[in-house]
Amino acid sequence: MGRGSRKRGKLEDDENRFDEDEDEDEDEDDSQDMLKMYQEMKLKMAAMESIMLRRLNDKGRKRRKRRRTRKSNDVDDSGDEKRTSKKKGSSTSTMDEKLTVKEKGDMKSDEPSSMEVDTESTPAPPREPAPAPAPAPPPSPTKDTTTQPETAEDSRDAVKTENEEVTAVTVKAEEPPKPKELSEEEKMWKEVQENPEHFDTWVSLASRLEQKDDYKALSECLRALLKEYPFCYGYWTKLAELEKRYGHANLQLQVCEEGVAAAEHCHEMWTYYCSIDMDSENDDLIAETRRRFERAAKVIGSDFQSHQFWNKYIEFETSHDENQRAAGIYLRILRTPLAMLDEYYKKYEEFASKRPVKDLLSELAGRDFNPSSVEESEKYRNEIMAEHKEVYLKTKLEKETLDYFENRIARAYFHVKDLNESDISNWHSYLDFCEARVREDAKQFRPMTVKIYERCLIACANYPEFWIRFATFVEGQGLETGVADARSIYNRATSIFTKRQPECFLEYALFEERHGNIEQARGIYQHILENVSPGLVQGLVNLTNFERRRGNVEEACKIYDAALEGANFEEIPLLAVNAGKFYAKIKKDANRAREIYEEALRHRTDCADLWLAYVTFEDSVSSSYTDKIKPIFERALAEDSKLQAQDREVLASFYLEYASDYAPSLEDVQSIQKRFPTITPLLSFEKKRPLASYVHSPTSSTASTIASSHQQQIKQEVGAVSSTEGLASGADQSQVSTEAAIASTAQDVTAYSTGAAASAAAGATAQQSAAAASYSSHADYYQQYGYAYPGYGYDASAWAAQQAQYAAATQAQQ
Repeated sequence: MGRGSRKRGKLEDDENRFDEDEDEDEDEDDSQDMLKMYQEMKLKMAAMESIMLRRLNDKGRKRRKRRRTRKSNDVDDSGDEKRTSKKKGSSTSTMDEKLTVKEKGDMKSDEPSSMEVDTESTPAPPREPAPAPAPAPPPSPTKDTTTQPETAEDSRDAVKTENEEVTAVTVKAEEPPKPKELSEEEKMWKEVQENPEHFDTWVSLASRLEQKDDYKALSECLRALLKEYPFCYGYWTKLAELEKRYGHANLQLQVCEEGVAAAEHCHEMWTYYCSIDMDSENDDLIAETRRRFERAAKVIGSDFQSHQFWNKYIEFETSHDENQRAAGIYLRILRTPLAMLDEYYKKYEEFASKRPVKDLLSELAGRDFNPSSVEESEKYRNEIMAEHKEVYLKTKLEKETLDYFENRIARAYFHVKDLNESDISNWHSYLDFCEARVREDAKQFRPMTVKIYERCLIACANYPEFWIRFATFVEGQGLETGVADARSIYNRATSIFTKRQPECFLEYALFEERHGNIEQARGIYQHILENVSPGLVQGLVNLTNFERRRGNVEEACKIYDAALEGANFEEIPLLAVNAGKFYAKIKKDANRAREIYEEALRHRTDCADLWLAYVTFEDSVSSSYTDKIKPIFERALAEDSKLQAQDREVLASFYLEYASDYAPSLEDVQSIQKRFPTITPLLSFEKKRPLASYVHSPTSSTASTIASSHQQQIKQEVGAVSSTEGLASGADQSQVSTEAAIASTAQDVTAYSTGAAASAAAGATAQQSAAAASYSSHADYYQQYGYAYPGYGYDASAWAAQQAQYAAATQAQQ
């Protein structure tokens, strides 16, 4: 406190001296500047005095505490000096900032007491302040003033310079450290964590860690890799060998159990697992190894390429002189159509000819064997070998049947690379063959078909179509466990192998809805749209139809409205078409449907499908060709149209067809023909219609108008159809005349939307009529999937081609 009193006394002396100089100063402006400087410095000193008193007390307590804990007083003093200097610099900067804020205010009072109260009420800064420079007194002959500012301006500049230096040092000290550069392993780890589907990065990381022989890092890497790709049996064996190399025998077996659980139908994984303790002489381990071989034989023993496993099994039993067991294994092999069946039969003959007859009787339970001579013993041997040969020959026929498919499997193991189209086609053909046999004899061929499905899924794990097909097959077998087994298949697909693809999720949701699990199905749809494929149009359509089937039409409308607001450029057409159909057909709100089409066409005038869907909608809700349909075609086919040439041609053919059916005058039709001279209504027969329900049914009056005003045009059309289809009323009748065909076409043109009616109008053959009727029976399917649907006349070749398309589509859907 004495130190503070001396400073206060010094300030009072300076004030008196300053007052005396002020009375003698003749320059009034200089006096005002000096007075202002004096007031500023006085405020600073008062504030600093109050803060310093508090800080000195805190500093004393801290110093006493440090002295009690430190051993060396010298170290304490040097450390205190360094920290004190840093605190002073920081406090000076903080105090100057506070005083600068106060100077900007309207502080007009000259009373120091009021300012002292305001200053002391301000919260103390975190660091100890340093005393600011004292105000410069008038020059005195008894004092050295060489280091003091001579004017008020010099004093302010000095304080400002010091504060700037302290602030610069503080900012520099608070700069964040530069991030440490990542190593190659760390970069790879970061990449696979962010993008676990980058298989090549996983492989590179595992290889690098294997070279470093880092147990912990390599084990962690392999386990993370196998979590993403559980069918990679090579990495299961690497992990098991790693545990073995570090003496973790129990962990090695645990890894093998995890491997055969994840890749249950991988014969390579089972072969490795069974061969771990093959050479052991311990009775317990021998028994355990035999149990493993039996487990494996039940799961992968019928695999066409499982000869390595069977070789190990035979080797294991013969090495322990279990010849009867070995003979039983040979017989099991001879009953299984394997790739190396012929080689195994040769090995069996060699084995049976060198072993005692009693060693061959393991599979002939109940036969009495008590030979009285060598001849009788050989007789038994020949009987046993003859029976085994009969089994072998029967199995060989089955093997030769499967060779056609098995020899065309180019890759039977898992890999992230895509399969060739020939491989995919071969698997589908193989499964078709197996399913056909199940329909003939389910008890005999169902187990084999299931195992072939499992083998297929190893190579085709990344293809949702095979998972869906397998689940559909299992569900359709009518077994008690069929639904549970199908659900298990969907779970495997959606949780591991196709978890980033929406197809299996969509089918899974339909499966759960079909079996009454409504909330589960709704949750799957939400998962698709939130995590798997956000904005997926098919997912949105399926979800809205799901809600519609539940009676939640308003909820379905909300889903469509929200999707339309956030749709991107590519999603707009398909989403708008489905939303428009929903509002028009389900909600019965034609105005809202029209708004959706108009809004979509603001962004996608280049989409012919969208224009045609709009035309179809107006055709279904309005009968006005001139007011509704014609303006849409004119907008779509305007000079500045963004449609591609091919789409423009298709759209123009529809326009001409509509004009021929609905236009009130011939001039409208002729104007379209002039604009598009290469287009005729028949052109639409050869085009695949891009959307679903473009089927138009003109009235009888319109048909009569067309027939009477365009006889020449109809002659050309009927002539074209007659030349391509060989129209005839019967096998023995002569060709129908052109005039009769004109009359028939005019009478029955109203029925051209059905294939059978069109066939009768054109006088087609019975075979053509049957094809047309078949096509008409599947009209709803074509409308759903967008296959071509003739709008004028009848073309037998087109019907046949589209019927074939329907058959192929039905097969693909199944």
